[in-house]
Amino acid sequence: MTPKEKTMTITLNRTIPASPAEVYDAWLDPEKPGTPWHRASKLIVNPKVGSLFHFTTAKDPGAGWPHYGLFTTLERPAKIEYTWMSPFTHGLESVVTVELQKQGDDTLLQLRHANLPDDEDGRSHDAGWSSLIGQLVERLGAQRGK
Repeated sequence: MTPKEKTMTITLNRTIPASPAEVYDAWLDPEKPGTPWHRASKLIVNPKVGSLFHFTTAKDPGAGWPHYGLFTTLERPAKIEYTWMSPFTHGLESVVTVELQKQGDDTLLQLRHANLPDDEDGRSHDAGWSSLIGQLVERLGAQRGK
């Protein structure tokens, strides 16, 4: 028996200039920047509880990194949760939880990515999620005129 791999959780909090419903809908829209599914070279996504997703990131033409998982919780407009596997999770089934809370006219988005390997590959998810959330903030802020 091999020893269990040490894991970690990444937590990010951002205020987004939009309502929780707008952020929820935007997060699940593969056509818009700031979502995990945007700019995938291959994409299968149907956000329903129990539905699988698969996408390949487009690093270079003809190459990329496959990502896949299962939607486990969809509670509009407050929570989205799904499992997540990629080459960077070393075969571990990690869990992404996005919680949305009204904060005045804005939304506090909290993203937790749990059961990531506690190594450079696991930590690289912090920069990836930060970049995506930044794009989401920029896009929704532009829609609101901020």
